[in-house]
Amino acid sequence: MIQKEFFGKVAGQDVYSYTLTNRGGLSAELLSLGGILNSFLVPTGSGTIDIALGHQSVEDFFSEGALLGGIVGRNANRIKNATFALSGRKIQLEQNDGSHNLHSGSGSYQKKIFTVEEVGKTSLCLKHLDLGEGGFSGTVTVAVTVTLNDQNQLVLEYTATPSEDTIINLTHHAYFNLSGHLSGSLEDHTFQIFADHYTPVKPDGIPTGEIRPVEGTVFDFTRPRGLDLEQALKDNEVASRRGYDHNFCLKGGREFKDAAAVVSQTTGIKLICSTDQPGLQLYTGNFIAESTPGKGGVYGPRSGFCLETQNFPDAVNNQSFPSPVVRKGEVYRTKTVYEVSLIS
Repeated sequence: MIQKEFFGKVAGQDVYSYTLTNRGGLSAELLSLGGILNSFLVPTGSGTIDIALGHQSVEDFFSEGALLGGIVGRNANRIKNATFALSGRKIQLEQNDGSHNLHSGSGSYQKKIFTVEEVGKTSLCLKHLDLGEGGFSGTVTVAVTVTLNDQNQLVLEYTATPSEDTIINLTHHAYFNLSGHLSGSLEDHTFQIFADHYTPVKPDGIPTGEIRPVEGTVFDFTRPRGLDLEQALKDNEVASRRGYDHNFCLKGGREFKDAAAVVSQTTGIKLICSTDQPGLQLYTGNFIAESTPGKGGVYGPRSGFCLETQNFPDAVNNQSFPSPVVRKGEVYRTKTVYEVSLIS
């Protein structure tokens, strides 16, 4: 079922929450503001646990450093020097991350209000017309269908159609903590990422252009293990980002496959992320501001993690990376699934 409630206002526009609940009692609350996953309630033998970081009010979403969750586009992640060449033209974007562009600047969908249609008993379609803010040219018609099925899968299916040649790279920036959104630490989590390579970055988060094996490095999550941040932060690359904020090159390329599996050793909650995208950005919430307002408490650095399924960062400026270019008349499509279960 779907329960719709008024959540607040942004610039005079109403914001609504939509709570999807499946037959097993798993529920996901999404907002028309940014398509934000504001809660994800998992029934367990000892009660229901909310594994998604979120906010109690619209105002909290606009607090400094407090942007949690949401659909990111037109281009997720970073673009070097906020510029690229396409179809014989130089495109100059906003510089909102030093000299670079991060998550499309002011054009990012995270703070846009989507038109929401209920298209099934536990399914929504979120629609947005991207008018080319932040320096992007042309328009993009975006639709994201979100379904919570009875297999305990939250399914996100994206389509985007541009009016002219452009780059498109969409993701969802939900923050998870499988021990509970207010538990404050990720040290009781184990992570497995199905990738033998990653893309090294400079201290500013821009890829060097290399695709490097994870074997023998702190980026090797080919077998389940903890983050072990104390040890990982001794690595210069991890330290420069205050934790993990890196793209992993998934096995299988653009085939649909499992990307990552995360387990809380405290609650036994397991999250499997699957996608047809070539990359997965593991972000350990390094830049969440201290005392960020949360639901019934506050969050801080590294109190949640993101599994951002996407193309490689700065792919438009690296010919060896998968191309993010979508031509006029083409339809961009991608699918990501977050599946929840309990380990015995």
